[in-house]
Amino acid sequence: MKKITLVSLWLVCFISLKAQFPVISPAVETALTLTFPISVSNSGNVAWNPSANLYYSCRIGNAVYPLITWNALGVQMDYDTTGQDSRGMWWNASLNQLERNCFSSVGWAKINLDANSYAENTFSILFSGMLQPNAQSVGTYDPDANQVIFYNAGNCYKYDRTTGLLVSTLALTGATLTTITANGIVYTGVTGAEIGIYDYSAKKVLLFNKTTGVFSASSTLPATAPGPTTYGIGYANNLFWVYKTSPESKWYSYRIFDIPLPVYAIALAGNQIANANYLHWTVDADEPVVSFDLQHSSDGKTFKSIASIPGSSDGSEVYEYMHQFPAPGANYYQVISTDQQGEKHTSDIVCITSESLSSVLKVFPNPADEVISIGGLAGGMSYTIYDESGRQIASGNSNPDGTISLTDLPSGNYFLYLASTPIRFIKQ
Repeated sequence: MKKITLVSLWLVCFISLKAQFPVISPAVETALTLTFPISVSNSGNVAWNPSANLYYSCRIGNAVYPLITWNALGVQMDYDTTGQDSRGMWWNASLNQLERNCFSSVGWAKINLDANSYAENTFSILFSGMLQPNAQSVGTYDPDANQVIFYNAGNCYKYDRTTGLLVSTLALTGATLTTITANGIVYTGVTGAEIGIYDYSAKKVLLFNKTTGVFSASSTLPATAPGPTTYGIGYANNLFWVYKTSPESKWYSYRIFDIPLPVYAIALAGNQIANANYLHWTVDADEPVVSFDLQHSSDGKTFKSIASIPGSSDGSEVYEYMHQFPAPGANYYQVISTDQQGEKHTSDIVCITSESLSSVLKVFPNPADEVISIGGLAGGMSYTIYDESGRQIASGNSNPDGTISLTDLPSGNYFLYLASTPIRFIKQ
């Protein structure tokens, strides 16, 4: 296992949620939080995309409220608007898509994702109508039964995801339900404790058997945990989430089951060197890495592969790549690794702001006689010289001292190309 300076910590969990896991009480608060970039009074719940290692959540309310995508570290990756008055949100793993229920009789919808799996404000309605117990209900998904479930006044309402029709109403019994977060419910998938609601006064997660509705266990959160009276609880990526309203506008996460969290880490960094961007990364993984796909983007959203690098077989700790002649301005990079099991893992995005060579590299003297020197130019760097008409006059590699000979050039005005940006100079 290679050592790293931690930059990306991906909590990737493919544990069977049908298994039985001990309840942890008191619950363990994690360092992972999801913060909205603006003041947000209410949020419904959290969804987790295990294929892309991304979290999603939004502000409850109208179509211009924020819809945010975070990576597994809780770093905001994208900001969009909801496009519709939203309430609950969940990941439908069987269809590999993000879904939600909306206010009142608007119905349920599929939220579109872009090429990076970031949530967009465009959507398509799955079913319209009052497919929930009340107008403010926040739904979540039971993948085992393929049902969307809701909580209202001591009952769990189960709707068929395929038809949108109410299947059954289950009374939750065996616990006092006087200070329960209204319209909030979670699905854990843990056998016998599948359904969870939150006692905001006692700061306690109450767990119930989804078949009988009987109380089975509880997990007490720290006294500092948020206590939303309505909305604002979720269960995603084996973590229980509670929302604290503005000015914090933040989701806090807690472990309420003793479920192991495998760790996968990629540390990616980079900087500009002359006319290239130098990328380097390390990886810490339980499985050997077969290959890396280094990707580039000019906007931080649409990425294209620029290199494929094999995983090291000799125990090398650092992987490197020089991206020659990047465009001036912001250049975004990410690395996607593939392990021996075929699982893919994505690093954080790194941005390198590349200055144009016309500002980084300076010609002197200018005008020149027999030789020009380029400040910051390394020896052996390839170049091309064009005249004012665009005709190529000379090409080659710079001298070991970083100079270029002009002996064979007649007097005139020229353009030196070391990348896409020309540097103008005069030969006397």
